[in-house]
Amino acid sequence: MKTYTAIQGETWDQIAIKVYGRETAMDYLIGANWEYRYMLFFKGGEVLKCPDIPPVKEYDPPKWKER
Repeated sequence: MKTYTAIQGETWDQIAIKVYGRETAMDYLIGANWEYRYMLFFKGGEVLKCPDIPPVKEYDPPKWKER
C-alpha cells in the first residue's frame, strides 16, 4: 500500500486529486485513515495510507437513451 505525507493546509479532496487524479476517491482515503476522519485541514506531516481503488467505470448510458 502506498502512502502520502500531507502538507499543511491540504484537504481530503486535494489529496485525492494528487494521489488518484479525482476528488471522488477521497472516500477511500478517509476509510483507510479513519483516525484522521475529522480533519478538515491537515496540519502537515500526517502519513496517510493510500489503498488501491477500483478503476473508474466508463459511462454506459441506458438503452432508452440510445438513438
